[in-house]
Amino acid sequence: MFGMQLPIATADQFRQMPPALSHGQDPVLAGAFIVVVDDDQESRFATEAIFKSWRCHVIAGSSGAAVRHELSQHLRQPDLIVADYWLGNGATGLAIIQELRCDAEMKIPAIILTADHDVARAVVAQAHDVVFLQKPANAQRIRRVVMDLIPQTANVERHAVSSE
Repeated sequence: MFGMQLPIATADQFRQMPPALSHGQDPVLAGAFIVVVDDDQESRFATEAIFKSWRCHVIAGSSGAAVRHELSQHLRQPDLIVADYWLGNGATGLAIIQELRCDAEMKIPAIILTADHDVARAVVAQAHDVVFLQKPANAQRIRRVVMDLIPQTANVERHAVSSE
């Protein structure tokens, strides 16, 4: 038998950590601007960590108001919105996605990442051109969906801007 003791990182320590990079991973999503909305702190941090490991720029918040405030500090529109379906105070991720799209005056690709397995909600999300992805969803599954949503031409533009 053996045992291990590992320290638990606080939320502040987690946010200060540089994103983990996988050797040999292609940089297709590097520089993508992602918005994550989830009122569950652990889920939000996990989703944020996945995108940061792909070298994406991430804004994450527990509510639409929180991410809208953060977005007001940026000139660039997000490449993708990822939201939980059920948020605090009766808000839904679908409503937040619609608000952010309205603010941007464009249809930003979006994913509802939720533990809710209600088929009716999935149908409504799809009617609003939002991918409905059920938890648990591992990083590979999320990446496949994201790769379908974020056009490869956006990646070329991101790299051209960053290299100038």
